[in-house]
Amino acid sequence: MGSPGQASKRRRGRPTVLSSVRLAGFVAGLFLTILAVTHASATDAEIEYLLSVVAQSDCTFIRNGDEHSGQEAAAHMRKKSDHFSERITSAESFIEYSATKSLLSGKQYSVNCPGSESLPTGQWLLGKLDAYRKLHGPPPDKAP
Repeated sequence: MGSPGQASKRRRGRPTVLSSVRLAGFVAGLFLTILAVTHASATDAEIEYLLSVVAQSDCTFIRNGDEHSGQEAAAHMRKKSDHFSERITSAESFIEYSATKSLLSGKQYSVNCPGSESLPTGQWLLGKLDAYRKLHGPPPDKAP
Protein backbone atom coordinates (compact mmCIF):
# COMPACT_ATOMS: atom_id res chain seq x y z
CA MET A 1 0.00 0.00 0.00
CA GLY A 2 2.95 2.33 0.46
CA SER A 3 4.04 4.71 3.15
CA PRO A 4 1.76 7.27 4.83
CA GLY A 5 3.59 10.04 2.97
CA GLN A 6 2.56 8.59 -0.37
CA ALA A 7 -1.13 8.50 0.63
CA SER A 8 -1.09 12.18 1.61
CA LYS A 9 0.60 13.06 -1.68
CA ARG A 10 -2.22 11.39 -3.57
CA ARG A 11 -4.85 13.37 -1.60
CA ARG A 12 -3.17 16.69 -2.39
CA GLY A 13 -3.71 16.15 -6.08
CA ARG A 14 -7.50 15.85 -5.75
CA PRO A 15 -9.81 18.40 -4.18
CA THR A 16 -11.34 17.22 -0.94
CA VAL A 17 -14.89 17.91 0.12
CA LEU A 18 -13.61 20.38 2.73
CA SER A 19 -11.56 22.37 0.21
CA SER A 20 -14.56 22.47 -2.16
CA VAL A 21 -16.78 23.78 0.64
CA ARG A 22 -14.18 26.41 1.53
CA LEU A 23 -13.92 27.50 -2.10
CA ALA A 24 -17.70 27.71 -2.44
CA GLY A 25 -17.89 29.78 0.76
CA PHE A 26 -15.17 32.10 -0.50
CA VAL A 27 -16.88 32.58 -3.87
CA ALA A 28 -20.26 33.22 -2.19
CA GLY A 29 -18.69 35.74 0.18
CA LEU A 30 -16.93 37.48 -2.70
CA PHE A 31 -20.18 37.66 -4.67
CA LEU A 32 -22.08 39.14 -1.71
CA THR A 33 -19.32 41.71 -1.15
CA ILE A 34 -19.41 42.76 -4.80
CA LEU A 35 -23.20 42.97 -4.69
CA ALA A 36 -23.10 45.14 -1.54
CA VAL A 37 -20.48 47.47 -3.03
CA THR A 38 -22.45 47.73 -6.28
CA HIS A 39 -25.64 48.55 -4.36
CA ALA A 40 -23.84 51.12 -2.19
CA SER A 41 -22.27 52.69 -5.28
CA ALA A 42 -25.63 52.87 -7.08
CA THR A 43 -27.34 54.34 -4.02
CA ASP A 44 -24.53 56.86 -3.48
CA ALA A 45 -24.74 57.89 -7.15
CA GLU A 46 -28.49 58.43 -6.88
CA ILE A 47 -28.14 60.49 -3.69
CA GLU A 48 -25.36 62.61 -5.18
CA TYR A 49 -27.50 63.16 -8.26
CA LEU A 50 -30.43 64.33 -6.13
CA LEU A 51 -28.21 66.69 -4.14
CA SER A 52 -26.77 68.15 -7.35
CA VAL A 53 -30.28 68.67 -8.79
CA VAL A 54 -31.28 70.55 -5.65
CA ALA A 55 -28.07 72.63 -5.56
CA GLN A 56 -28.29 73.56 -9.26
CA SER A 57 -32.01 74.28 -9.37
CA ASP A 58 -33.47 77.76 -9.55
CA CYS A 59 -36.26 76.67 -7.22
CA THR A 60 -36.88 78.09 -3.77
CA PHE A 61 -36.91 75.57 -0.95
CA ILE A 62 -39.11 76.30 2.06
CA ARG A 63 -38.05 74.98 5.44
CA ASN A 64 -39.93 76.04 8.59
CA GLY A 65 -41.39 79.01 6.69
CA ASP A 66 -37.99 80.32 5.59
CA GLU A 67 -36.89 80.46 1.95
CA HIS A 68 -33.59 78.86 0.93
CA SER A 69 -31.65 78.64 -2.30
CA GLY A 70 -30.93 75.29 -3.90
CA GLN A 71 -27.36 75.38 -2.61
CA GLU A 72 -28.53 76.07 0.93
CA ALA A 73 -31.14 73.32 0.73
CA ALA A 74 -28.60 70.79 -0.63
CA ALA A 75 -26.15 71.65 2.15
CA HIS A 76 -28.89 71.13 4.75
CA MET A 77 -29.94 67.82 3.18
CA ARG A 78 -26.33 66.62 3.15
CA LYS A 79 -25.97 67.53 6.83
CA LYS A 80 -29.13 65.58 7.69
CA SER A 81 -27.96 62.70 5.49
CA ASP A 82 -24.70 62.54 7.43
CA HIS A 83 -26.66 62.54 10.69
CA PHE A 84 -28.91 59.67 9.54
CA SER A 85 -26.24 57.78 7.58
CA GLU A 86 -26.89 54.48 9.39
CA ARG A 87 -30.59 54.60 8.48
CA ILE A 88 -30.12 55.62 4.86
CA THR A 89 -29.98 52.50 2.70
CA SER A 90 -31.56 53.81 -0.52
CA ALA A 91 -32.32 57.03 -2.32
CA GLU A 92 -35.87 56.76 -1.00
CA SER A 93 -34.69 56.58 2.61
CA PHE A 94 -32.37 59.54 1.90
CA ILE A 95 -35.43 61.52 0.79
CA GLU A 96 -37.42 60.35 3.81
CA TYR A 97 -34.78 61.23 6.40
CA SER A 98 -33.14 64.25 4.77
CA ALA A 99 -35.63 66.07 2.61
CA THR A 100 -39.23 65.74 3.79
CA LYS A 101 -39.73 67.52 7.10
CA SER A 102 -38.12 69.35 9.97
CA LEU A 103 -37.00 67.28 12.93
CA LEU A 104 -37.66 70.20 15.25
CA SER A 105 -41.06 71.45 14.11
CA GLY A 106 -42.35 68.45 12.16
CA LYS A 107 -43.32 70.83 9.32
CA GLN A 108 -43.11 69.45 5.79
CA TYR A 109 -40.49 70.96 3.48
CA SER A 110 -41.76 72.33 0.16
CA VAL A 111 -40.27 73.54 -3.08
CA ASN A 112 -41.42 76.39 -5.34
CA CYS A 113 -40.09 76.23 -8.88
CA PRO A 114 -40.68 78.93 -11.50
CA GLY A 115 -43.77 78.14 -13.58
CA SER A 116 -44.90 75.30 -11.28
CA GLU A 117 -47.07 74.97 -8.24
CA SER A 118 -45.53 74.37 -4.84
CA LEU A 119 -44.84 70.71 -4.03
CA PRO A 120 -43.66 68.83 -0.97
CA THR A 121 -39.91 68.47 -1.40
CA GLY A 122 -40.07 64.70 -0.95
CA GLN A 123 -42.59 64.36 -3.78
CA TRP A 124 -40.49 66.62 -6.03
CA LEU A 125 -37.34 64.59 -5.33
CA LEU A 126 -39.11 61.28 -5.96
CA GLY A 127 -40.02 62.64 -9.40
CA LYS A 128 -36.38 63.54 -10.04
CA LEU A 129 -35.30 60.08 -8.87
CA ASP A 130 -37.81 58.42 -11.18
CA ALA A 131 -36.45 60.42 -14.15
CA TYR A 132 -32.87 59.46 -13.19
CA ARG A 133 -33.76 55.76 -13.03
CA LYS A 134 -35.46 55.89 -16.42
CA LEU A 135 -32.14 57.04 -17.89
CA HIS A 136 -29.72 54.99 -15.79
CA GLY A 137 -31.79 52.01 -14.68
CA PRO A 138 -32.71 51.03 -11.15
CA PRO A 139 -30.14 50.01 -8.54
CA PRO A 140 -29.46 46.25 -8.33
CA ASP A 141 -31.99 45.61 -5.56
CA LYS A 142 -34.78 47.38 -7.47
CA ALA A 143 -34.17 45.74 -10.87
CA PRO A 144 -37.10 43.76 -12.25
